[in-house]
Amino acid sequence: IGGLTLRQQLASRTTVMGDLRYQTLSYNEAGAEYNRDADTVYAGLGVEQNFSPAVIGTLRGGLESRMYDNEAYDDNNQPYGEISMTFLPTPATRITGAASYSIYESDVDAYLSQNRSYLSLSMAHDFTAKLSFYVSGAYSLSAYEADYSLDSAMGDADENAYMVSARLAYRINRINWLEAGWQYVQLDSDVLNRESYVRNRFDVGWKIQLF
Repeated sequence: IGGLTLRQQLASRTTVMGDLRYQTLSYNEAGAEYNRDADTVYAGLGVEQNFSPAVIGTLRGGLESRMYDNEAYDDNNQPYGEISMTFLPTPATRITGAASYSIYESDVDAYLSQNRSYLSLSMAHDFTAKLSFYVSGAYSLSAYEADYSLDSAMGDADENAYMVSARLAYRINRINWLEAGWQYVQLDSDVLNRESYVRNRFDVGWKIQLF
């Protein structure tokens, strides 16, 4: 993925942006009939607004074109949009809500891509200078279209995913952190031959930040 963003500050609290991005995607799969490789070009505009020192909003939108190497399929042209709001109710607390819509890589190998709608809400809070807590929730709707299926038996289908995660981080010194986290994922799928599931994942880690 490569891209370019041009930013122009119009006023003390308003910035406009122009975005251009290119992505090439390659799968290690054999056979021309199963070729899912694609190139994607995105172009759009955006605005960032500081409503106050404690409220920041960003809006981006544009057009996205995914061009498949498999010549049996037409290009997929879709609008792209993203909006986010960040609130700083206290110096120690940050809350961010976001929503987006875009063409996205397929999670099902029978489809070339998916059209994904995504909602998220996250919060970070510093209890002390050393102890921080992070929690987030997200929902995604993945829409698969029969027109971009490699298998004629696969029709239009949707997947709904619900995600919740939490993480606690303790700063040992300037570059070292200890972390413990939990993630919950529930997938409800009506894609043919794909099962729904619920997953809980727990982890502990040691993070080093060199710069």
